[in-house]
Amino acid sequence: MFCLKALKQFPIFQLCIVDNWVRNNRVDLLAKTFEFIKKNGLIAGCACHSIEVPIALEKAGLDVDFYMKTLHSDDYWSATPKAERPERGLPSHDNMWCIKPEETIEFMKGVSKPWIAFKVLAAGAIQPQKGFKFAFENGADFANVGMFDFQVRQDAIITRDIIDEIKRTGRSRPWIE
Repeated sequence: MFCLKALKQFPIFQLCIVDNWVRNNRVDLLAKTFEFIKKNGLIAGCACHSIEVPIALEKAGLDVDFYMKTLHSDDYWSATPKAERPERGLPSHDNMWCIKPEETIEFMKGVSKPWIAFKVLAAGAIQPQKGFKFAFENGADFANVGMFDFQVRQDAIITRDIIDEIKRTGRSRPWIE
């Protein structure tokens, strides 16, 4: 979640700015952006697709208030097979937004900042019951989910039931509020 004023200071060539800056070893640009946001009294979060982003930001010790990172399982009908996934970036032909879910889950276990998972339904390829359960069981504190108005009630009920179950059974990453 970036302040547009902060981004106007830096060259923007593609979507997935944060992923590209980390891929190109420009964590310094992110540091300047977060500094500008904080200096203006705002919270500074970081949204990304690549697990390399929170890894790099944590390693650099940047003052980020929360992460917004994709998370979904990779066993749905249209997911790119593991052998065909790019080492970096996203597959160009399907709705796969988290190519390393196991690595994401493992790394985020050690992160003490709130984690908002997005793309948990892989652009509609995963049913809400399965996608929400996967996200919350595996450490997401919140989920940002697109839905139609007629889906809100049922998705809220599904989420409440899943969170109640997880509170009873536990999970490996503590809830961060």
